[in-house]
Amino acid sequence: MNSIYDIRRHNAQLLVNFIGNKALFAERIERSPTQVSRILGVSPSRNIGEKLARHIEHCFCLPKFWLDQAHQQPENIEKQINTINQDRYEHLHHVLCELYQATITKRIDETTYTMLVKVFEHHQKSV
Repeated sequence: MNSIYDIRRHNAQLLVNFIGNKALFAERIERSPTQVSRILGVSPSRNIGEKLARHIEHCFCLPKFWLDQAHQQPENIEKQINTINQDRYEHLHHVLCELYQATITKRIDETTYTMLVKVFEHHQKSV
């Protein structure tokens, strides 16, 4: 049975393959190439801890704990990530349309207000 660190390392490597290389991965997760080599090198000397795992998920717009679940089929990763992101873009588009309409009519109804509060609360949790 693989440890959580093995699963996270495997999934992070899938993300490296998805984005292209370790240098792009390092840039995307706002870490130095050296730090990435320590967690994903040939002989990794560091594990991907809880905080870094959540940060990587955030940087790739992935659901919380995605990195902790085994994803065995690398060929499906791109499709899975694109599907997750497409759902989020569609939801964001809906929220922005509602906000735009509220701005034009100079009103913000309860539904729009609730959506804005949820977006703000979600943003606060991820920061």
